[in-house]
Amino acid sequence: MSSLGHHVMADVDQDGGILSLPSHIYADICDCLNKKVSAANWRALVELSYPSYTVSNDFMKRLEGEMDPANELLIYYSSRGMSIGELLYFLDQLKVDKVLRHFRSYEPVVIRKEPVTEVDLVETDNLCLEVKASGFPNPRYQWYWCGDRMNNFVPLKGQTDAVLHIANVSKENAGGYSCQIWNSTDPKMCRQTRTSMVCIQDSRPPSPPSKQRFINVANYIQQSRSSESSDIVAVDEKKENIYHAADKVALLIGNGDYRNEKCLQAPNNDVVDFAKTFRYLGFKVVSLLNLTKYEIEMAVEELCCLLGENVYIVFYFCGHGFEECGRLFLVPTDAPADYGTEDCICADAVLYKIQMFDPVLVLMILDTCRTRSGKTGCSDQIDFNDKETKRKGNTVILYATSEGLEAFENPNGNHGLLVTSLNPMLKEKKGIDAVLSEFKEAFSRQATALGAVQIPEQRSNLTEPRRSLADNICTTGYTTAFRQRSLRWQSAHSLPERKIHVFEATGVKVELEFQSDVSNILCIVLRVLDNGHIDLCTAMLQNFPPTLVVQSAKESNSLTGSFQMKYTIFDLQRLKGSNLTVNVAIIYRLRYGSITMIQSHDVDLGRPLISAIELGKTCVEEASVREPTQNDEMDSITKYASLIINIT
Repeated sequence: MSSLGHHVMADVDQDGGILSLPSHIYADICDCLNKKVSAANWRALVELSYPSYTVSNDFMKRLEGEMDPANELLIYYSSRGMSIGELLYFLDQLKVDKVLRHFRSYEPVVIRKEPVTEVDLVETDNLCLEVKASGFPNPRYQWYWCGDRMNNFVPLKGQTDAVLHIANVSKENAGGYSCQIWNSTDPKMCRQTRTSMVCIQDSRPPSPPSKQRFINVANYIQQSRSSESSDIVAVDEKKENIYHAADKVALLIGNGDYRNEKCLQAPNNDVVDFAKTFRYLGFKVVSLLNLTKYEIEMAVEELCCLLGENVYIVFYFCGHGFEECGRLFLVPTDAPADYGTEDCICADAVLYKIQMFDPVLVLMILDTCRTRSGKTGCSDQIDFNDKETKRKGNTVILYATSEGLEAFENPNGNHGLLVTSLNPMLKEKKGIDAVLSEFKEAFSRQATALGAVQIPEQRSNLTEPRRSLADNICTTGYTTAFRQRSLRWQSAHSLPERKIHVFEATGVKVELEFQSDVSNILCIVLRVLDNGHIDLCTAMLQNFPPTLVVQSAKESNSLTGSFQMKYTIFDLQRLKGSNLTVNVAIIYRLRYGSITMIQSHDVDLGRPLISAIELGKTCVEEASVREPTQNDEMDSITKYASLIINIT
């Protein structure tokens, strides 16, 4: 995928929410998507954005009956964390030029790949010629055909795509083919491809004289049109990547709120930014913040349920860490003050578990310090076959820093140094080894400027180094497994439908809208849509489950200018028992009255996001005050081996 980042206007933040778009641009988007053109309407957007953003069948039926389905869909996508940059990418794929003109200037047509010069076919074969071109607005195509030596090219009806396809050819289809490409009304900006000569014979091998006759025709036509095609701008294209993934999965963990360690600011932001990037690249993203040891282990177990043959996998951890006996350990949020290796997660153990499911590409990004813990001795719990893991030839590990060194946050504390440099590069269509090599060069310049001694380290044993995180997904041969993984991932990433409740006694109408950037954090936006029979009304949510942490803030609605309340619910993996139920209350005074009154109503939100799979169900009661137990000190590989066997 290619980024639109360098085309976006300075006053529009790509990472901002869709609803923050200027009103005239938002209106243009709705206008374009509401049109009945099947190739570029709101239904096409739903299909294109899957599986990064899923829409239920019930919601699709609801959209079909809406007067403005595009607006409803954009509100829905906004509630699920789709950024402006992601929306622009999808609109670019749909070639919605009317909208993209707000963000991109004119770019002349450049032919990136010419069709082949000669094609030899026999009757009943299929003819396929392809041209690739870039430019903005998106290029238009018209194929032409010449069946004689007189350079009489005629347009082919219906052949207006980048690919020319003619099925069951006969000798009447022989001749020269060329494509005209344009994106402007100015004739000087039109481009013409070179002529492709097509020779068609019967089932017998073509005779040399006959073939030579067509070659001569090709030379004649090409010479006669040389002046017309002399202004073609041709760019050599590198050999295309031949690799595909059966699926792509990412587990991103950020630990910042430590009980007995220094708290970190960067992990929250780094995970959110990485999640956007990997969703952009088509990954099924599981993003989790502030996990205990048990919860990290169970998150890895859930990740393994999404793995399989020919799958790309990314594992990212950001937080405290240390190195002991040549192994890196990841520190959970509930680690005791005197934690050692037995209280933490061994990164090699995570890799070993992932490799049990035969992914074709594994990228581990470990954004932690690699200084020694100061403890004596090594854990005797780790017992797995490193050699077997190394034989896979499918692994790249990126350490944020080298052995014995620390990893730093930016001076402003908002992001780690690693993510600041790496995140923009991950979208490039280059082999992962090449991307990381370029990253290290860019990082060294950044670290030097900040005076930080942090040297990233890359370890790779890839036998296919041209594999890229931007490779396309091809489910051929893996369709059933892909669907099963999609259903499981969707079950842990479903948000409640938008809810509207009317309090009958007062006529007050309130709306609950749901948003999420991270798999274990739910945001609820509460708005008063109609004050009903009263002049002044305030709405609030209350009675949250005691195992969840909730923060509230008053904010302004960018579309209406009115105020609304936003409630952020953390640690959804610790929701125990029944569904998440909240109480919606309104506080008001009747007209001409002085008595404050309250009405409330319980709203069942089901089990949203990661709570649907009850991650860490058995430890939820002691999660916030948990101390290590004897069972916890067992190696995670041994502890959950039976579960892995059952899954497979």
